[in-house]
Amino acid sequence: LGLTEFARDLVRRFLVVDEHRRLTGVEALRHPWLEPGGLLLLQPSETTEIGNNLMGSPRRYLSPTACSEGRVSDYAEHAPALLSLVAQFAQLDALQQMLLLMCAQMTPEIELANSSPPLPWYELYFALDANEDGRIDIAEFVDGMRSLLGRADHVNEEDLTALAHVLDLDSSGAIEWIEWIVVPLVVAKEKHEQIEPLLTVFRALDRPSSDGIIGVADLLAVSAGSSDEGMSSSRLREIACRMLSPWSMS
Repeated sequence: LGLTEFARDLVRRFLVVDEHRRLTGVEALRHPWLEPGGLLLLQPSETTEIGNNLMGSPRRYLSPTACSEGRVSDYAEHAPALLSLVAQFAQLDALQQMLLLMCAQMTPEIELANSSPPLPWYELYFALDANEDGRIDIAEFVDGMRSLLGRADHVNEEDLTALAHVLDLDSSGAIEWIEWIVVPLVVAKEKHEQIEPLLTVFRALDRPSSDGIIGVADLLAVSAGSSDEGMSSSRLREIACRMLSPWSMS
């Protein structure tokens, strides 16, 4: 196939039956084939202890799309705009947040990432994901934002923690990519004026009753398959009613 020896070495490390010896995603990001010039620019034959060394080497490229080395502090200039957008998202009610999330799921990722104001959403996500597990834990968000904001005295840890929990729409304890990339939609005015994907989102929510109105029964049907199994039906109904309350017709 014309693969280089480092490429073959990477593939061999993934094709290990024993999962404890198999290369992890974090280790793979340190492999010389993915991070040229890293600490582990070893000969491909030196394969016995490379896994341990991979885990021990520092991250030099913050995201898979990065073309050069970087640090979290490199994105400090974007912190005020990011904080402002997240704060605006937090001011929306639960139904608005859910609708934006569904719109984000139906919008090409490249369009969301290129929304105005222009922010390096992809790079910021990976920069804040300190443990590289593909999610931004609550603590990672707080610590990362404090690092980006520096000595900004108008934002405290409690405020940042509250904002992180707002972004954690499914209450999983971490901010997934889709929850992160929904934030640009808050100020994407060009999206607000388009009929799609809002019409598709409305139809998806109205599908259970198909009566042209999004009601409690519709929200209950939509949330049935994604809610916490330990949550009672009465609790779900209470949440659905609270979501619709600001928008119900008098």
